[in-house]
Amino acid sequence: MAGQFSRFNAIDQLLDVAGSERQANDRLLTDETGGLGSPVILNSGAAATITAFTTPNLSIGGLTGMAAGSVGSLLSIRGAAEAGNNGVFLINTYTDANDVIVTDSNGYFPDANSGSLEWENYNAGNTATISAFGSGLVTFTGLANMSQNSVGHFMSVSGAGTAGNNGTFLIVAYISATSVQVANVSGAFPDANSGAISWLERLPYSLNDDLDFERSDRTYIKGVNYDQPMPTYTRPTLSGVAVPASIANLAGKTLDAFARNINRGLFSWPVEATLTDIYGSVKHSDPVDQTGVPVFDTGPFTSDWESCYVEVTNSLSGVEMYVLAGPQIGNKIYGVTYNGTSTSPTSVEVRWYSAPPGANIATAGVAYTWEIGTATGTNTGTTAVTVTPGSTGLAAITGLTAGTFTSADVGNWVNFSGFAASAGVNNGNFVIVSVQSTSAITIQHAYAVSETHSASWAEYNKSQETFVNLTYGYNERLDQLDQNAFRFPFVSGLVADSSLQAEIDDILSTAGWSSGTTNLASYLTNTSNYYVFSTLPGGAGDTVVSALNALNQQIGNRTYTGAYLTNGQSITASLQALSNAISGSTITRYITRLSSASPANTPITLPGGATYVVDGTNNGRGLFVFWRGVLRDPGTVANGDDYQETSTTSITPYAKLNKNDHISFFVA
Repeated sequence: MAGQFSRFNAIDQLLDVAGSERQANDRLLTDETGGLGSPVILNSGAAATITAFTTPNLSIGGLTGMAAGSVGSLLSIRGAAEAGNNGVFLINTYTDANDVIVTDSNGYFPDANSGSLEWENYNAGNTATISAFGSGLVTFTGLANMSQNSVGHFMSVSGAGTAGNNGTFLIVAYISATSVQVANVSGAFPDANSGAISWLERLPYSLNDDLDFERSDRTYIKGVNYDQPMPTYTRPTLSGVAVPASIANLAGKTLDAFARNINRGLFSWPVEATLTDIYGSVKHSDPVDQTGVPVFDTGPFTSDWESCYVEVTNSLSGVEMYVLAGPQIGNKIYGVTYNGTSTSPTSVEVRWYSAPPGANIATAGVAYTWEIGTATGTNTGTTAVTVTPGSTGLAAITGLTAGTFTSADVGNWVNFSGFAASAGVNNGNFVIVSVQSTSAITIQHAYAVSETHSASWAEYNKSQETFVNLTYGYNERLDQLDQNAFRFPFVSGLVADSSLQAEIDDILSTAGWSSGTTNLASYLTNTSNYYVFSTLPGGAGDTVVSALNALNQQIGNRTYTGAYLTNGQSITASLQALSNAISGSTITRYITRLSSASPANTPITLPGGATYVVDGTNNGRGLFVFWRGVLRDPGTVANGDDYQETSTTSITPYAKLNKNDHISFFVA
C-alpha cells in the first residue's frame, strides 16, 4: 500500500507540475468535450519583440527557426503590454529566421514589453489541397512539418469549398512531410478551394490538457490565479465580514440585474387641456423590457402612482403649480405617465391630476382640466378652417380669416367647435404655440386629424401658465446610467410632499396640537410663572390687548429709537403713537387699464391728471408702480430697472405692455 500510495503521489505531482506550467504559460484552452489537445508547437521562446506596425501588418522579431514555409502557419504572442498585440495570428510574410510579419488589425507599436514576449509557432497553414477521397479517407497535400508522429494527432480544417471537408479529423496515415490522410466519411473530392484551405495540427487530449483546462477555467472565473483564495467583498449590513465573491453570491446582484427610476426633464412644454403627449426618446417600460418610462396602464408599473408621477412646474418661475379656482382650488397640479394612445418609443402620454398639498395622491388625486381665462374678444369668427397635423404633437391651423393674431398671443388658448372628422377630435381648447400670420397659427394638439371644415373659433386668455416643465421617471438599468443621472435638480414631488407632511406632523406633535387646530384657546391653560401669560389676572380682563402687552413685557423689546415711540410703553400705546404719526400722510392709488398694447419705451401718463415728485436718486420715493402684480423699479436699463420717471405726470416702461394690462400708480 505504501508503494502504491507513493506511486500515485508521484504521478499526481508530475501532472500537477505539467498542468501548472501549461496554465502559467496561458496556452490555448483545450476542447475537453471534443477530445482535442493543444496545437502542435514547432518553435517557441520568450524574447520576441514588436518591431513595427502598419495596419494590418505587425512585424515581430526575436524569434528562432522561422523559414519560408512558416508563411500560413500561426504565431501565438503572450505578455505584450498592448492588448492588441496578444493573441494567435497568421504569418503572412517571412523576413528571415528571426523575423516575420503577421496579420493583426489591432496591433500597436511600440510595446513596452518588447524583448520579453512569449511566443509559440503552431504547425498550421493556409495552402492545403484535397487530392483524393475514398473509403472514408481524405488525402491532404500542401501541408508542412508532418511526421510519423502526426498519426494519432488531429487536423482542424476550415475554408474548404465543400462543407463536409471542414471540421476536425483524426490523422490516420502519414504520407510525407507535406501530406497525410484523415478519417472523414463526409469528405469530398475535388474541392473548389483546394490550394487555399486552412489547417492546424493539434495534439490529442491528455491528462495534462485536463489540468490545463480546469486551472485556466478556474483562473478566468475567479479573476486570480487558480491556486489563490477566492476574492472577497464586504456588505454594508455586516461591515468587516468577508463574503466570497462566488458566482452564487454575485448572481442576480450585478449592476445589469437592476434598474432604478431616475428623473428626466422636459422644459417649456405646451400643455393640452386634460392630457399631453411628450416626445423624444421615451420608450415605455413593459413586462419584457422594464427599462423606459413607467406607464400607469401597462405592466410592470400598473397603478404605481409613485413610479409614474410627473412633477409639473411653471416654466417661467420654476415653482410648483396649484389650482386657482373651482372645487380643486389650492390643490397641487401634477401628472401621471400613461401608455394610452401614445406610441413607444417616441411618445408617452401625461394626464393631469391635482391633490391637496401633502395628501396621498393614490387616494386623494382627481383628474384636472387646465384652467382657461376669459375671452380676449378680438380673435373670433366662423370660417372654413384647415387643420394639418405635424410632428411632436403640433398642428398647423389656417383659414382664421379676419383674425389679428400676433406673437403676443402665444401661450393663450383657442377654442374650436363645429369640426366633424373623427367624432370631432379637432374640437376643444388648445394652446397657441406659435403664430405664422394674422390668420394662421400652430397649436399643441397631439391627436389632431387632417380636416377642412366650417368651424367657430375664439381666443381666450390664459389663467394658468401654459408652458410648463415636466419631470418624469425613467426606469434605467444601473450599468447603463449616464454619469449625470443623479444630478437632476428636482426631487420627486411625492418625496418632497411626503417629507413636508412629516415635518408638519412633528411640529403639531411637539406643540401638543391635533391636526386641523385653528384656535389656541383650549391650549393656553398653563398659568405658572414659566408661562408668558402667567401675569394675566384672568377673567373678562384678559383681552387680546392685555395678552399682547404681556408678551411684549416678558419676551419683547420695548427700547425704541426715533421720535414717535417711548421706551417702555405698552403695545397699545405704541400702536396709537404710530397711528398718530402716520394719520397725516396719505397715499392715493390710480389705475390705468390699457385698451391696446403699449410698445417698449413709450411714455404712459398717470390717469386723472395725477402728479408726483420725481426722485432723482431712482428710489421712487414719490411714486410706487405695479403691473402684472409686481412692484417695478425706477432707474436705468443698464442697472436692470423697469422704467424711467419721465416727468411729474408720466413714466416710460422699458418693456412692452399688453392690451388689458393694469398699471397701478401709488402717489405718496
